[in-house]
Amino acid sequence: LGLFADCKKETIDLNKWIEENQQERVVNLSKKEIAYLPKEISKLQKVEELTLQYDSLVAIPEELGELKQLKILNLY
Repeated sequence: LGLFADCKKETIDLNKWIEENQQERVVNLSKKEIAYLPKEISKLQKVEELTLQYDSLVAIPEELGELKQLKILNLY
């Protein structure tokens, strides 16, 4: 039980979150209930580090390649 107690997931409106956080350089979407990243992820043009730990991702969109400032992608 202790091992998974820290993996509680939160549901968010990811499109709205992206609109509100376009200027962020470090983005941590860990522990969110995200199955698919929307195409709008490409709007995070200033992001240098993107963390998606403990998410429910089934695919990574090609739009992630449009994040030209991205240096660190943490999927673990």
